[in-house]
Amino acid sequence: LGRDEGDSRPVCDTLLLDHETRRNPSGRVIGLRGLSVEFSLPRGTILLGDDLLLLDDGAVVEVLARPEPLIEARAV
Repeated sequence: LGRDEGDSRPVCDTLLLDHETRRNPSGRVIGLRGLSVEFSLPRGTILLGDDLLLLDDGAVVEVLARPEPLIEARAV
């Protein structure tokens, strides 16, 4: 689901996913409010921060990018 698709269903939970999980979305994750979500999306699917997922029961969860440490590289 996209936020611009006019879907008015409330978001029931938020999935805070790291980069690797958003690139290869499969497995079980626990939302910030405790909802357990198991998913296996087609190969090549990449979840972006702010994506919405429609679950089998009609519930909507949002995807957020988990903050991760970055490495700073400088050329001298």
